[in-house]
Amino acid sequence: MWEQPQWEEIRFTRPVNELRIELSLNPYASVPTLLFDALGGYDRGVPEGWRQRIGRTATAEQRSAIQTMTQQGRARQPDCMIVPVPTSQEAPLADALEQLRTTSPDTLLSDLDGIYGSSLPEEWQAVEREPRRWLRYFAGAAGVAGTVVAHTWKSASRLLDREVDRVGHAVVRNKAELLLASLHPRARYADGALWLPAIEGNRYEVRARRLVLVPMVSGAQSIAHDLEDEDTAWIGYPLPGLHHLYTGATVDSVERQVDASPRDRLPALIGAVRSSLLRACGEPITIGDLAQVGDWAMSSVSRHCDWLADAGLIERTRRGRTVLVQRTVLGHELVELFAS
Repeated sequence: MWEQPQWEEIRFTRPVNELRIELSLNPYASVPTLLFDALGGYDRGVPEGWRQRIGRTATAEQRSAIQTMTQQGRARQPDCMIVPVPTSQEAPLADALEQLRTTSPDTLLSDLDGIYGSSLPEEWQAVEREPRRWLRYFAGAAGVAGTVVAHTWKSASRLLDREVDRVGHAVVRNKAELLLASLHPRARYADGALWLPAIEGNRYEVRARRLVLVPMVSGAQSIAHDLEDEDTAWIGYPLPGLHHLYTGATVDSVERQVDASPRDRLPALIGAVRSSLLRACGEPITIGDLAQVGDWAMSSVSRHCDWLADAGLIERTRRGRTVLVQRTVLGHELVELFAS
């Protein structure tokens, strides 16, 4: 499977707290990332049961259509397949799938020309010769994945409510940098740039004034985005708490699990382990002592401290042979803010 061994640098041309950040609950955004894992060989952390269900249902032609898009780990894909309706619109899944089924071959060919120009890769040349046929197979595969997404999206209603609250709270509190850094388990935000794991290493410069965040219910490592539009950029990311949905639980049981979990907004923003570490760093403390706070491995604590340091929430100082970590002024402010 294609893993995510490289990094994307997403650099914003304006301070992120000046961006108009919105949340869009668009279920179709989860469909392509689910397909790329289940049929295309991308490892996005999709549960094995979902992979098997889609793999058993999809035809050989549908699988081939998806693999055309994932050859050589290509990151850029035709917009008409990834966003048949604008991701910023909260369109029902059925509407997006219907729009996909009626996509014109000319639209697909135009998107491919915009990506590759005259250097169309070999795997897309067959599509260029019979675009209508390929579109039919892709739409069929999307319908297969759509059945999984539709059920999961319904089960995720309470998690989605929490995500609306989390994003809104972060925006109102001017914590956009921390919000962006929390979009993915391996994300980092530092020096005006968001770093995300990727199939191909790329650098993007975001000029848009509006940034739409789109939670996805596919794989726990999934990322999708379009950052080139001058007005609106969007980033799809794993819905926090997605693991609640991987067991095939009913809507009621998922809601009970979510309701029983803490509503403290600090761990919701930066993660439970990082939240505990940050709160433990009120006074200088060693990594070893921090590890004992939650019985964590020192390597794990060190990795989380790297994230907190990149976010400007803690700093390291050396005293002789001992390295101490302590909250910065920003770290203190954040803890106090979410304690209120």
